[in-house]
Amino acid sequence: MEIPTFAEVIALAKRKSLETGREIGLYPETKSPGYHARIGLDFAAPLLGALHDAGYRERDDKVFIQSFEPEILRRLRRQTKLRLVMLLFPKSALDPAPSIGLDEVAGFVDGIGPSKRLLIGPDGTPTGLVTDAHARGLEVHPWTFRDDRLPGGFDTPYDEYALFFALGVDGLFSDFPDTARSARAIYRARKELVK
Repeated sequence: MEIPTFAEVIALAKRKSLETGREIGLYPETKSPGYHARIGLDFAAPLLGALHDAGYRERDDKVFIQSFEPEILRRLRRQTKLRLVMLLFPKSALDPAPSIGLDEVAGFVDGIGPSKRLLIGPDGTPTGLVTDAHARGLEVHPWTFRDDRLPGGFDTPYDEYALFFALGVDGLFSDFPDTARSARAIYRARKELVK
């Protein structure tokens, strides 16, 4: 089996968008960009080249570029209008604070992709990170939801999704997108009933 190139993935998204009548976005992650740059394989230019050549150039295009490394996002900010997302994780098992502060990242990204553990404390209460991010104009896209690995305190995946939707997340990562889409539909329907 061959691994598709990024250009082939872009072409697939465009083709399926036409077939379904629903725009399919792209959300590439830069994997270990610092390491690759050190060995002469800086992929910022090819990444942006492929996206820009395919017509993705503006902030409102359905593209987010994500990374765990702030330096590449700072560089990309100077080179593109496309939306950038800083991936966040807890500093350590003993320090649940985000790996980089919101005030710092707000200067060069459009959103954060936090570990779910950054949004809900060990006792199940919200940490306030979603509100804090929104106050700085940042979108929030937590990761990663799985039907087969529910955290404690949730009976079904739908319960977990509902809690995060109620927190006001703007999007999320799921290894089970069909469940995520149906959970979102159920959450929205219930919200409408309450009005």
